[in-house]
Amino acid sequence: MVIYILSFVMCAWAITANASVTIAVITPKAGVHARQGEEIFTGVQHAVDGINAAGGLLKQKVKILPIDDQCSNNIAVSTAQMLTLSKQQNPVLVIGPYCQNAFADVTDTYSRAGMLQIIPTAISVA
Repeated sequence: MVIYILSFVMCAWAITANASVTIAVITPKAGVHARQGEEIFTGVQHAVDGINAAGGLLKQKVKILPIDDQCSNNIAVSTAQMLTLSKQQNPVLVIGPYCQNAFADVTDTYSRAGMLQIIPTAISVA
């Protein structure tokens, strides 16, 4: 959860005079990775709830834009393209995708748009 809070602070420079700050959370909602997707979303939701309860980020409420990429390469790429062009959604932070969906293309798209991206990965503890 700490990494999410730190990321919110890092992207504060991108916040404009909007009434809220949008964070896109891109995870699978069904299939073999549905549980991991739900855990990621729940962690982000807890962090956002805490930030909003404390007055928001720079006095702006944080809202989550949940996106189901279904662990699909095509959906991941089109989602990245849509989010970087969308003036309505305008997320300042993207968390995801969880699956390695066309990883280079997706990361490059967010990078070229100057969007901060956190890529949740599995960690193996011995």
